[in-house]
Amino acid sequence: MPILRRVLVLLLLATAGSAFAQPAPNAPKLPEIQRVVSPGGIEAWFLPDRSLPILAITLAFPGGTAQDRKGKEGETDLTAQVMTEGAGDLDAEAFRARLEDLATNLSISAGRDAVTVSFRTLTRYREEALGLLRLALVQPRLAADALERARERQLSAIARAATSPGEIARDLWWRTAFADHAYGHTGDGTPASIAGIGPEDLRTVWRSQITRADVKIGVVGDIAADQLAPLLDALLGALPAKGDLTAVPEVSASSGGDVLVVRRQQSQSVVVFGGPGLRRSDPDFETAHLVNYILGGGGFSARLMREVREKAGLAYSVSTGLGTLEATGVVQGSVGTANAAVARSIAMIRSEFGRMASEGPTAAELENAKRSVIDSFALNLDSTGRIAGFLVNLQRDGLGIDYLKTRAERFLRVTLADAKRVAGRVFDPDRLLFVAVGEPENLKPTRDSPAAP
Repeated sequence: MPILRRVLVLLLLATAGSAFAQPAPNAPKLPEIQRVVSPGGIEAWFLPDRSLPILAITLAFPGGTAQDRKGKEGETDLTAQVMTEGAGDLDAEAFRARLEDLATNLSISAGRDAVTVSFRTLTRYREEALGLLRLALVQPRLAADALERARERQLSAIARAATSPGEIARDLWWRTAFADHAYGHTGDGTPASIAGIGPEDLRTVWRSQITRADVKIGVVGDIAADQLAPLLDALLGALPAKGDLTAVPEVSASSGGDVLVVRRQQSQSVVVFGGPGLRRSDPDFETAHLVNYILGGGGFSARLMREVREKAGLAYSVSTGLGTLEATGVVQGSVGTANAAVARSIAMIRSEFGRMASEGPTAAELENAKRSVIDSFALNLDSTGRIAGFLVNLQRDGLGIDYLKTRAERFLRVTLADAKRVAGRVFDPDRLLFVAVGEPENLKPTRDSPAAP
């Protein structure tokens, strides 16, 4: 979608008051994200684009795998999969065939905090394709045979993950950092929990999570606002007004600086590390984003890549990122290296976290981070589907419908003093939990790893 992408780039540049982001000459009139409310009160954020005959819709229903009941871990993920395996009077094969006939993409997935629906179709098939989406949401068959197919896929995926060092490390990190909290269990489930999930469990998840309550909707493409409004009621109006969700308590990742080791015979080790971060609503989040870019999120320009890879030659890649959920935030990273280099790599990562926490970034590093973070943003908004998802994330994060106009300024106003303060607040090496999978040499775990669920 080149026209919309170009306009979005111009929008970001036009709102940034700095030497590296000047308003473009003769810039076209920039689009406004529109708030569309249906006659029945269903709200969507909408960005029109008539350059291509395509309509993309993303919906996020609050809930997700954090709602899985004890002993039923994986039930939300299975429900999301099976919702596209037949609906109304169409069985799985007929439903898939009709989507293909209409050149329509429909996927439903479960994250920790939401069930997300992604839909994309051509304008000429809009009415019938939306009818299929409505069936999947309002009348999913959730049939036993479809569940059995999904169960087999899920068990195969769990088995593959059990042989992947990276998956093992990530799973153990979350189980350790969040222990008995809902975020501490895997949304994929376990062989035992998957085996015990039946069709009625899927119906329970569907009834409790696929409702009109707080659903976030992003729409992009070839439709007018006055056409969209009644379609929202037709699509979602028959859903229950509210479901039955369990409140997820706020939580902070806990580690106490532990090191856990899972012994596997392999020539290299994978290390996942991290600690408490910030929720997206925290006023320091933009500052932390810039500091993280400098420390480990900026690719080859990041300190960790420079120190661990380029100078010490210990690893091919090392990186960090900020993760946000409804009830928490994390700083998390990973490094893969030879077994003989694991202990030294961990020591250097701790050292760089400590240096950042105590000294903060330099003025030059902060300006470079601002430039990169501002200028690269729009390059990710390169399709109707991605932009529709972005509109949903704006709503979920409470960032405001004017975020495209204010984003650059949010980063530009971060001062060096802000960055130094937040570096000390967020990037504490003593709060990092490290999980190494492999045969790391000279690395002593601080405690035994918990048994796999």
